[in-house]
Order: sequence, then structure tokens, then C-alpha cells
Amino acid sequence: MISSIKKNISNFIALLLSPLLILFYVSSWVSNGRIFAAYAQLLSLIPGKIGSYCWISFYRFSMKFCHFDCVIGFGTLFSQLDTEISQGVYIGGSPQCNIGLCKIGKNCLIASGVHVMSGSKQRKFDDLEIPILQQVRRI
Repeated sequence: MISSIKKNISNFIALLLSPLLILFYVSSWVSNGRIFAAYAQLLSLIPGKIGSYCWISFYRFSMKFCHFDCVIGFGTLFSQLDTEISQGVYIGGSPQCNIGLCKIGKNCLIASGVHVMSGSKQRKFDDLEIPILQQVRRI
């Protein structure tokens, strides 16, 4: 029952956000998807429960996958379109979280202030016996 109500609220908010989603798709097409972080930052400023529904509704239609039944805390920033957020995920609120390219599995909890980094400047972690700090940077 609660899941059904959440989905209906999320769909209603998505309908309200449809002009912003259309603007996002047009601007994303022009900028090859690099504008996503700007939209994510803008929406992350909306506080409270309404803000949470706004973020999730936007991410459902902009990211690779975002389940409607998740919680994204205030000030959480996403930088990559290919990020996936599964059902039951909780991403902590303030202070902010920064999430790069990743796949967050079902019922995963991420505390406040956590940074999940991605990109070419991060270190490899292929060998679990060697501390990450001592492994080679990706180029």
C-alpha cells in the first residue's frame, strides 16, 4: 500500500517536473549529457519531503536507473547519468553526499557526507592485498 502511494506521488511530481525534464533532455542533447550535474545541483537545493520526491522523480527519468522507492537526502549531488539506484536505497542527508558513476544495490545504506568517486583520476584497486593509496592512479 505505502509503495503504491509513493509511486503515485512520484509520478505526480514527475508530471509537474515535465517542463524541466524536457528542458534537461534538450540541453543534454546539445551538451552531450554534460549538463546533468548542473540540474542535479539545482534540484538538490529543494528541501524536505517534497524535495526528495522532486529529486527521485527527476533521477528516474534522467539516470540510467533510479527506483521510485528510495531516499535521497538533502544536498546529495550526482555527477553521472549512468548511475543506478536500486529499490530501498537510503543516501544520507546533510552534510551532503557526492555520488559519481556507480551502481547502488538494493537496500544499500550510505551515510551522510560519503563521497563515491569515479573518473579517470581515481586509483585502481585491482589487488586487494595492496592498500589503495599505494596502487597506481588510473590515466
